[in-house]
Amino acid sequence: MINQEQQRISKANKRPINQIAKRFLIKAKVKPEHSIPHLFQLAEWGLKGSNITIEDVSNPRATSILIEELERMIYLEDPILALDQLVKEDGPDQGIAWVMPRELMQQEDPLEAAAYLVEGIWGLLIWRGIL
Repeated sequence: MINQEQQRISKANKRPINQIAKRFLIKAKVKPEHSIPHLFQLAEWGLKGSNITIEDVSNPRATSILIEELERMIYLEDPILALDQLVKEDGPDQGIAWVMPRELMQQEDPLEAAAYLVEGIWGLLIWRGIL
């Protein structure tokens, strides 16, 4: 039997942004997980498996901090809330989301797509005051 959280994630994974991320995961030969939003899985793959790094001269641990925060967003917080904050139109430019489906779709390959997502997540974390 599927619990309520799994149903919420399954529903979220049907959203266009997650369907695009799923296609990039498959292109990267990564099996899409059903337990987390595909967008976060692609970002996690980029950070952990493809050596995407954050270069921040004021914080040499930026990449490891981002990985920790991403894991917290996925596994300890409500991943759907984090997804909504990333994708809905409440970003810093009022009307522009941190991550947009059409921008994600325009990325050339899974690594570029993951880098685009990581940049958006980084921006969200700064906006939240976490970084």
